[in-house]
Amino acid sequence: MLFDPSPKRDRKDFFDREGELERLKTLSSPIALTLGLRRTGKSSLIRIALGELGLPNSYLTLESFKRLTSRTGTSF
Repeated sequence: MLFDPSPKRDRKDFFDREGELERLKTLSSPIALTLGLRRTGKSSLIRIALGELGLPNSYLTLESFKRLTSRTGTSF
């Protein structure tokens, strides 16, 4: 397959985001939010940074809240 749309876990599969990756890795805050449009590499950015840092971490995706917000009209 020429292009695999799944989130990346290795830097060699992730292109043109070196600056963002290094900035994320040097944050001094214990919590970081990565916000942006769908399918723009947010999950890949986080997974690669966490993998390279080798620190204990928790990864939470809010994809399951999509159905909740469409039913209630509430936006996060």
